[in-house]
Amino acid sequence: MIDGGGIRGICELRVLDEIMKRVQKAQNLATIPRPCDYFDLMGGTSTGGLVAILLSRFKMTTTEAIEVYYDFSGKIFSKKNRKGLLSKIVGHPFHERPLEKIIKDMVSARQIGELMMDPRPEARSKAFVCSQLAHKQGQATRFRTYEPPSPLKRDTSLDVPSVSGSLSSPSTTSSASTTYFSANAPSQSSASSVESAPIAESPKPEDPVPVVSDPWNEYRDIQIWEAARATTAAPSYFDPIELTRGGDRRKFIDGAMGCNNPAKEVVDEAAALFGTDCILGCLVSLGTGFSGEVTIGEAQKWYKKLAALIINLKKIATDTEIVHKGLRSLIRADLDTYFRFQLPTGAEKIRLHDYRKLDELSQLMQVYIEKESAEIDKVVRILVDKAKPRGINLGQIAGADHGQIVPPKKDIRSRPHVSEFFVGRREYLETLAEALCPNPQQPDRKRHHLLYGQPGAGKSQTAAKFLDDYGHWFDMILWVDAMSKETLEAGFKELRGCSEFGYEGDGSASTILEWLQTTEHSWILVLDDVRGDVSKYVPKGNKGAVFFTSQDKFMEPAQKSATMLDVLGEEEAVELLFSSARLEEEADDKKRKKAASLTKSLGYLPLAIEQAAATVRMEQWGVEDSDPQNDSLGLQAVHASFDVTYKVINMQAHDVSNEAKADAAKYALQLLNLFSFYHNEGLMGNILKRAVKLRPEDRKEDDYGIGMWSFADLLATDESGEWIEHRWQLGVDLLVSYSLVKVAKDDQIRRVYSIHGLVHSWARERMQEHPRSVRAKAARLILFDSFTEAQSTPDDFQYGFKVLPHARAVMKTTEEVSSDISLQITHQFKYCLLLEAAGVSGISLNEIVSVLWASLGHHGGLSERFLEIADMTIGAAKRRGMLAPALELAHSCYRVREHLYGMEHMNSVRNLVTMTSLCIELGQYIRAAETLHVCLWVYEEVHPEEDKSPIKTALAIAHFFNDEADQGRDYLLEVVEESKQRHGPSHPKTLECLSNLAIFQTTQENFEEAENILKLVMETEDKLFGSRYMSRTYTLHNLGIVYYYQDRFEEAVQCFSTASKLSRALRDLDVRYYYQQHALAMAVYHRGDREWAIKRISLCCKRFKQMLSEGHVYIEKAELQRDLWIEIGEDDLGPDYVEAPLFPIFRF
Repeated sequence: MIDGGGIRGICELRVLDEIMKRVQKAQNLATIPRPCDYFDLMGGTSTGGLVAILLSRFKMTTTEAIEVYYDFSGKIFSKKNRKGLLSKIVGHPFHERPLEKIIKDMVSARQIGELMMDPRPEARSKAFVCSQLAHKQGQATRFRTYEPPSPLKRDTSLDVPSVSGSLSSPSTTSSASTTYFSANAPSQSSASSVESAPIAESPKPEDPVPVVSDPWNEYRDIQIWEAARATTAAPSYFDPIELTRGGDRRKFIDGAMGCNNPAKEVVDEAAALFGTDCILGCLVSLGTGFSGEVTIGEAQKWYKKLAALIINLKKIATDTEIVHKGLRSLIRADLDTYFRFQLPTGAEKIRLHDYRKLDELSQLMQVYIEKESAEIDKVVRILVDKAKPRGINLGQIAGADHGQIVPPKKDIRSRPHVSEFFVGRREYLETLAEALCPNPQQPDRKRHHLLYGQPGAGKSQTAAKFLDDYGHWFDMILWVDAMSKETLEAGFKELRGCSEFGYEGDGSASTILEWLQTTEHSWILVLDDVRGDVSKYVPKGNKGAVFFTSQDKFMEPAQKSATMLDVLGEEEAVELLFSSARLEEEADDKKRKKAASLTKSLGYLPLAIEQAAATVRMEQWGVEDSDPQNDSLGLQAVHASFDVTYKVINMQAHDVSNEAKADAAKYALQLLNLFSFYHNEGLMGNILKRAVKLRPEDRKEDDYGIGMWSFADLLATDESGEWIEHRWQLGVDLLVSYSLVKVAKDDQIRRVYSIHGLVHSWARERMQEHPRSVRAKAARLILFDSFTEAQSTPDDFQYGFKVLPHARAVMKTTEEVSSDISLQITHQFKYCLLLEAAGVSGISLNEIVSVLWASLGHHGGLSERFLEIADMTIGAAKRRGMLAPALELAHSCYRVREHLYGMEHMNSVRNLVTMTSLCIELGQYIRAAETLHVCLWVYEEVHPEEDKSPIKTALAIAHFFNDEADQGRDYLLEVVEESKQRHGPSHPKTLECLSNLAIFQTTQENFEEAENILKLVMETEDKLFGSRYMSRTYTLHNLGIVYYYQDRFEEAVQCFSTASKLSRALRDLDVRYYYQQHALAMAVYHRGDREWAIKRISLCCKRFKQMLSEGHVYIEKAELQRDLWIEIGEDDLGPDYVEAPLFPIFRF
């Protein structure tokens, strides 16, 4: 952002020149780089607008711009260019023609086109200059070098929380600035690229569509000289410029009155261009020198006072510091994102047209630059990509709204809402504040605290209330459900919003914990409902606060600082009952006594009391009507309150006087019983819908239970065979009304529900043994009917990920519920397929092998069902690197199928392809290629309609290892297109094909294309399956290879390290882990740590010999590399140094 200020604009250029010189030094460049290659958007007013045009539209270096600026100033403000005395009196004392001529001559000489709009829409650095209509001052008009973006919709009523934590209303005054609005600075080799920029480029505009009703067409046809004249037409020095379009005349003056500092204009423009979600890299505002304080003084004469007033009003109108202070209130200085460079003193004494003072200003600026050297270095670090964005998005600071602005959240993952009926607990809250809030007098004290108590005591609610009351002490509040390993991992993944505060990582618990140990932000991590050892989820050191809630006082890690949350006192309990049930506050003694008796029977537990109150409220009972069945404390009290609710719903289900109400209650009870066998979170109607759609033809109504124990009503269909969703909705809505179920997620497309853990266990435990067994079998049938073995569509895969927790739960809660061995094997088989599709690291083969043995005993070794399960086992073994046993089993299956069906049968050929893929993994490339050519011929001649992708993929990889990359690449291109048509662009099989294709692109040195493909694959996998998806490690590995062959060793090391960490659990089984370690050793060697690299590659050589077939080419190449490194020692790598290639990981 470049302020206006006459010849003082040299101050701006001097600062920017210093910045670019330091960038040149940091990147070891031969010549000074151009600002337009480092900043995504520039905006300027008056002389600042002229600078913006020179740097962006003319694409000058700062050295060139300074030279031109001196030339401009001397010609424009010389005595020769002055008008007569009258012009000096009335204003406009200088002729404007020299400026116009200089600009026109430069346009002609540089042949960049006459229009302000750059004819190359892909140009990185965009710029605009501010002017204003002479009759409408204070409202900026922007002349742009790019297609105008859609305007942001202003909402002046919106209070936007600032990054500093305070509230500020968006300004309604148009303002602008020469923003040096940066992305991360590019590397020397890709200075014009914006792919890694914090502020991304806007999409390429389509051809401009003229607005017929507006002859000005948003100023698209403004010429460069017209824009330069308009932005510099300061009324005190030049005549306004009059422009005509379609008979409409408009006079323009410079934008100094009201937007002399165009910072807010730039921010708003950037939000419109790049989107309000775009992360800000840095915002650099350049001033022309402080203009002095606004003072009237003690003048006695009225005309002197009036003159002083006019001067000061002009100062106020052109004051650049008001905008600066507004931005600083939005972006704290410690975030190192917004930088303002403004000469504090000296400039105010120099008149705006006194060009002879340019050298004096330059000398003043040199002193200022030395003083501000540290701040300039911060800007340089951002520009050369050594400092990362601090997570501020444009929506947080823009004064306009697209309806997309999301205020910065202190809560990185939303904590539970505090109940509107929360009562008491003040002493506990004060104890927590003393234990957890920062104390400036004890900055290094350990702030870990445990709040423990029995189920239903209100631990989570008290924790949430504490954060409501004391959350202002912390910059970040991180809430994680610690009930199980799954909820912990999922919870930490949701904390990726920490990127707003500088976190960078893949969302894994380990990277977040490491970051928390070093960040300077104040934070509190809440691990809620701890049920096991959570030691590895606790940051080391004494930074921040860690708040545990648990039923177990002796949880791990053990806590010295702990508080037991007791039940409510009787008075608080009665107050909670009356307020939750919405009963009259003024109750007589009889009602209060009855209420006290009821709350006592519920153990004074808040959860139980609220459940009972919900029933009282729903049924419009009085407290005297309630009939608690249990006077015991603890968990029994909680279950007692649920029993009351259950009885109410059950009575409603048998109420013949209201059929609709009875049906809703009946469906609610069925759902409650069904949910109890699944996971308590992520419950959705889609389970029932898919179970109806995909169930086998021989599924009978009795399979869903008998009589009152049946779930058949929930799976009923209408006359057209469509699932009757209305029954599900009636039932779940009633459960929500009675507080037994809550809406966990509502994305306006499909709601997802959850049940409190206590309700979940109670619903299952309350059943008698026989009905529980009947319902358990039906619950398992419904769930396993809802997904297929093939999972052939992206929807199938995504559903499989969502339903996996339910599959785990139902396998555990429905053990040995069926005597049908065949059905048990089918369910176990589908469960294993689901686990394999999820690609979660560390899954044992035991479950898969046990299914295989069960099938062998039940179906026999000659049955196709047994062979299908064997195929799954082979694939699982292959994915874990157990190649030799996998090949042996595959060979046995092939012989059986050849015996059963013959050599050319589809099942036999598929089996043969599996065998050859294993041969490729073991290094038997020539033999594999020959066999695959035969298989492809059989497919084309005998099975032309079948999917040939597996054969072509394997054949392409065989050609790759036979140094026939071109032929292999052709096969893979066919496979990619076929997979997109057959499965869709985001199906895992298509992503695997793309990942394989990227390896070929890397080999042929098409690095940019390979990198783009792998980043697309990784982004899609992360979106669909999460960062722990096992196949993601192979994508990371292959991306690291792309970086390695471009000498981008730091990025390569990061990729290889991350991939190794993800696959470390399989290091004893999967040889591909050692491919990643081998690549890491190669990259680390080039980074300078030769000793570590030699040790690591030696380990890889040892493991390759143990895990790969004898004579495998990788063994030979790795050993040659190791021996060469040992021979070289610490000597320099000579010109004849040749190293072995890295080993890519194909997915097939």
